[in-house]
Parts: sequence; C-alpha cells; structure tokens
Amino acid sequence: MKKHLILSIFVMLSISGCAITSVTGFIDPAYTSTKFTSPLVYAHFSDIALKKKMEYKMVKKLRGKRVDAIAHSDLYPPTRTYSTKEEDEVFQHYGRDSVIAILFKSDSSQKVYVPKTTTSTGNVSAYGNTAYLNSTTQTYGGYSLNKPIHNYEVKLADGKSKNIAWIGSAQTKGDTTANMDIMFGSLASKISSELVAKGLIVKSLEESVEKNKKNRKSGWN
Repeated sequence: MKKHLILSIFVMLSISGCAITSVTGFIDPAYTSTKFTSPLVYAHFSDIALKKKMEYKMVKKLRGKRVDAIAHSDLYPPTRTYSTKEEDEVFQHYGRDSVIAILFKSDSSQKVYVPKTTTSTGNVSAYGNTAYLNSTTQTYGGYSLNKPIHNYEVKLADGKSKNIAWIGSAQTKGDTTANMDIMFGSLASKISSELVAKGLIVKSLEESVEKNKKNRKSGWN
C-alpha cells in the first residue's frame, strides 16, 4: 500500500511539471535609491516564438505585481527595421523608463535514474477443495530521464542613460517533464519578485488603469 501511495505521488508530480530558479544579482551603487515604474521587457532570443513567450511571461508576472510593463515584441514588430533614433522615439512615446533584458546563455541537463520496482496484485478463488491464485505483476522504472537546466543573464537598464542599474545571473532547473512554458514561468516569477523586492521597480498601475490596459490588443494576457 505504501509503495502504491509513493508511486502515485511521484506520477502526479511528474505530470504537473515544475521548475525552480535561483538568482544572484548586483545593484550598481548609483542606483540604490532609483525606482523605475515602466519597464520594457526584451528577451534577446533568435527564435521569435520563444522571444514572445519569455517576454509575455515576464510582463504577466510584473503586471500581476501592479507594474506597468510592456513586451518588446508588442512595440517593435520583427517585420520592421528601426534606426537607433526610431527605437528611442517609440520607447519614449510609450512612456518607458527602463529595460529588462533577458539573455539565454546556455542549457544542459541532469540525468536521473528511475529505479526499477515491481508490484504484484492478486486474488484467490476456490472451487471445491481447490484454490486458484490469479496474480498480475507490473514493473516500473529501470530507465533514465533528463532534468533541464537553463542559464540566463538578466539586466535592468536605465532607459535614459542606458547604464546598467542591476545585473543578475539566473539558473532555472526543471523536473523531467518541465517544458519551456514552465521554465520561462519560473524565471519570470523569480526575476520579477527580485526586482520588486529590491525596490528597483515599483507599482505604478491602479486597478482602473489596469482594467483599461487589458482591453487593448495585447498578447500577454
């Protein structure tokens, strides 16, 4: 009974998928008292789909903390080419004061072995003076799985001076069923919490303003 319970819990955790992110950051001394309110989230990924997914995850987490964040993909369509001047004009037009830049550095995996276990169930039936045993044996495990590990560099830059206010190294570790959606969600949750906790980014959205924002055409919600 205990074996079945442990196995059931393991299966439930595996199906749900999870990931955890750790981060080590440094605040530039010149920005210890600076508070940004309207960051532009920029994921420096070559794959457009992954870039949008990462940006939208981060924006969603920040907006959940009442921070007026916007995804780079929503302001700068990948079908267009912008000069530095044009980029600045768009940045200012949408009232951005900072940039959260996310750079994917590397990925690896940790191999874990699932030990083989065997369980048997059965019942006994009797016919006259003869007893018959009906049993079923099931085998689990006996193979290896990979746990993904992603490494990132994240920066918070001053929108006016372009100076780096905060820089951090982040590592996200997932379980054997963690997909990109889960990995990105863990990173976004950790980074957004870190920047808000450090006081570098502060709440700037009121409830009424947020409701109006959600009515706009946007891909993050």
